[in-house]
Amino acid sequence: MKCQIMVNHGSRLATLICLLALAVPALAQTDRRFNLAPQLPSGLKLGAVEKEVQLTATFEQADGTDRGRVHVKAVVAKDWHLYSVTQPAGGPKRTRLELSEGSPVKLLGPFTPNTAPQKSNPEIFQGVTVEDHVDEVIWTAPIQFADPANLSSTEFEIIVDAQACKDATCLPVEETLTAKFTGSYAPPMAGGEFRDEKSVVSWSAELLPGKVRPGDDAQLIVRATVDDGYHLYKSSTVDANFSTVMIVTKKTALRVGPPTASTEPVLSDQQIPGLAEIAYHEGDVTWTLPIQVDKTAEAGEYPLEAMIGYQACTDTSCLERRGIRLTATIALGKETSDAATPVAITSIEYNQIAEAAAGGDWVDDLSASVNPGSGSGFSIPLALAFGLLGGVILNLMPCVLPVIGLKVMSFVEQAGQDRGKILSLNLWYTLGLLSVFWCLAAVAIGFRTFYGESFSWGEQYTYIQFRLGLMVFVFAMALSFLGTWEIPLPGFATNSSAGALQRKEGPAGAFSKGVFSTVLATPCSGPFLGPVFGFMLTQSNFVVVAVFTAIGLGMALPYLLIGLFPSTIAWLPKPGEWMETLKQGLSFFLLGTVVYLFAGVPDEYRAAVFGMLIAVWFGCWIIGRVPNWESMQKRFTAWCTGASAAIALTLLMFHLLVPAAEIMKWESYSEAKLIALQKQGKTVMVDFTANWCPTCIYNFNSVLNTESMAEALQQHNVVPMKADWSQPSDEIKSKLSELKSASIPLLAIYPAGDPKNPIVLPDILTDSQVKAALKAATGSESVPQSASRDNGLVR
Repeated sequence: MKCQIMVNHGSRLATLICLLALAVPALAQTDRRFNLAPQLPSGLKLGAVEKEVQLTATFEQADGTDRGRVHVKAVVAKDWHLYSVTQPAGGPKRTRLELSEGSPVKLLGPFTPNTAPQKSNPEIFQGVTVEDHVDEVIWTAPIQFADPANLSSTEFEIIVDAQACKDATCLPVEETLTAKFTGSYAPPMAGGEFRDEKSVVSWSAELLPGKVRPGDDAQLIVRATVDDGYHLYKSSTVDANFSTVMIVTKKTALRVGPPTASTEPVLSDQQIPGLAEIAYHEGDVTWTLPIQVDKTAEAGEYPLEAMIGYQACTDTSCLERRGIRLTATIALGKETSDAATPVAITSIEYNQIAEAAAGGDWVDDLSASVNPGSGSGFSIPLALAFGLLGGVILNLMPCVLPVIGLKVMSFVEQAGQDRGKILSLNLWYTLGLLSVFWCLAAVAIGFRTFYGESFSWGEQYTYIQFRLGLMVFVFAMALSFLGTWEIPLPGFATNSSAGALQRKEGPAGAFSKGVFSTVLATPCSGPFLGPVFGFMLTQSNFVVVAVFTAIGLGMALPYLLIGLFPSTIAWLPKPGEWMETLKQGLSFFLLGTVVYLFAGVPDEYRAAVFGMLIAVWFGCWIIGRVPNWESMQKRFTAWCTGASAAIALTLLMFHLLVPAAEIMKWESYSEAKLIALQKQGKTVMVDFTANWCPTCIYNFNSVLNTESMAEALQQHNVVPMKADWSQPSDEIKSKLSELKSASIPLLAIYPAGDPKNPIVLPDILTDSQVKAALKAATGSESVPQSASRDNGLVR
């Protein structure tokens, strides 16, 4: 079957017909990109993010030693970002890089980036600084080899566990890399004085102490010995004229303060109007940079790198600007040592220092907490009070309004009941609220205990699997409010023909509403909760549970008061048809939530997710055909049928509408590139496709982009090329006309020995059909019977 393309406009109806025609055969195919993984909240696991992040790993050896360094390079797609390896607790998922078990190398220190991460303070992580990398980042770690004599044949694996995000969309990055040997390098020599050629300044530096414990202080001491008659300008932490510029470029797990000089600078007699005052040090000078070590840092070797740009002058003239790089390693462990660690010094161009200085202010405020984002200065009683107040505010958030409407209706129905009954139901609702908060507390404690991180309130929304699961749940709830189907809980009964018992809220319904209200409230945490969660990061498990409980009690407080004082229900209007109207009206709030969640779905998944919602609608419709008062057998059959239909159709949507990750490298089509490959004597297979053509996606996922097909292409030395017609292209349209076709999908195989007579396969493809055509194109088999020659073209 073809998706026919008209000359002036596309036919949406044709696309829909293609989709329906392919439904049955596609369901039988195995989809590698859609996995019902029970460990994920939503039950969905979308494909890996090969397009968003490209990862590679290499390692090298320090000349003549058993030491070296390993590099992990991440190339991040435009508008996407990865979080840092030092992301503070309470923020988004930290990037983790670990050696696999049984590795022939030993990790001596942490992975550190070649460029500092950019920092921000988004509202969703109130009180916590978010650190991320864009474009490209290279993490490097020191290693020790078990067998340094045979590195050319040595390989080891690095496990990457990270998260790539774009706007409000996040996808997991889980990959095992194989690090390969790339050669050796000459490590910088530490110790002694360094003097650049034609310079009049000798430099030396040391770390004191060189071995510290997490949370300790240290110093970087830099000495400059100046020839007679010359002087150096006072220090500056930014690139400025008439200054000795000091920039710290690498300081993982370290906080470095501004330099202080051993002597006071003197003002120059030659001041320049409009510029900062010019001051210099007479004779030799020593600068000290204070260092604080993160108290949560693990034992290991941590690199410290700095740059110094200087200019030596006399009273009448100046030499050219020069630069040096300082490289050192500070050892963190359980023991300390008073011995100093020498610092290696090498010469660099001054423009490198100017570029590094443009990256922003590197100076840390050492008077603040060593662990940014810890929320210090918050007392436990104040945290509990803010938690209680923040919980009350959650009831006013638009995320919770639909369920609040249900509670209002249940209050109306409770009018006239005894006080104990009303209080009991509201206590069940409170227990539902608290159960979710206690689960979050357990997760937060677990993350901190096992991974050294905290799971932040609202962080679950950074996972697309959770958002898709919540989208399905909220959409199904909206359909229930509209009467498509009926939730089999007393408190959620929606069919007006249901019995009185179903319309009355029972303990199960009250508990479920409490759970649902809390889940919906998570993205609307309120202005008071950010500092509270920041405070919890450094507190005991008991305090964490207490604060989460306070938030839950705050959210349940209005309902507890109504339960204690049921006379307030009299203020509400009497039951009537308005309740059914209100219920249906509230469904549009839920549908609005679905739209909000849908807006964060990555572009390549949107069509499939929309199809998933239609599948859920169909499943709920099947369930709704059997009302709740029917026999258990009939309801069970309806539920099984509806759920199976929804799951099967959802699998179909993701298989048809989401292109699989490319198993092999596909060249992008252009006529010039095709001709160039043909001149090289290559057989070329061109897939004419588009993202709006489900038949094309089916062919790509099920036939063309498979391990078996990749082996066949390699065996016959065929170059795969993709002509993507997702957007208008006169070049592709012209090529299709040349092939006497006005529609896609279309597969054209250009034989190396006869490129003017391509083998053309239209419509739905099969594996055997394409492989037979490849053999025919390479001369190892005759043209497949399904094809015939017509004016030089095989049709």
